[in-house]
Parts: sequence; structure tokens; C-alpha cells
Amino acid sequence: MTDRYARLLLRLLPILGDTDIPEAAVSLVTEALMAQGAADPGEPLVRRLLKGHPSRGPASWSFDHDERSWI
Repeated sequence: MTDRYARLLLRLLPILGDTDIPEAAVSLVTEALMAQGAADPGEPLVRRLLKGHPSRGPASWSFDHDERSWI
């Protein structure tokens, strides 16, 4: 992961949370955080970050085939 992509992922993380977290996402976010100088955040913290912004709660995404986008 390049530094540019790590920064982008971390900027989008608060708005792209999801209740259905793929296993690969945990290691990808951990890698991005560490690429930006963070100490190893640990799996529980990364899972919590991936579930969504604390003030908005967890998000559930689904693909709308008519719109061809995630909603």
C-alpha cells in the first residue's frame, strides 16, 4: 500500500463503516495506520473503527442493482 492510498483510506474510514466487515479489511486498515506512523493499534480497535463513526453508529450497506451503486 502506498502512502497516498493509506492516507486516503484513513480519511474515508469514518464515513465508510460497515456492520459486515471483511476479514481482509482489518489487516488493510492496520497496515494503513502503521504506514502513517501509528503503533500497532490491535484488532479490537481496528474492528471498532471499521464499524462506523461513533456518533452515527454502525452502517449497513447494500448494492442497488438499478442504480448500480452502494447505498
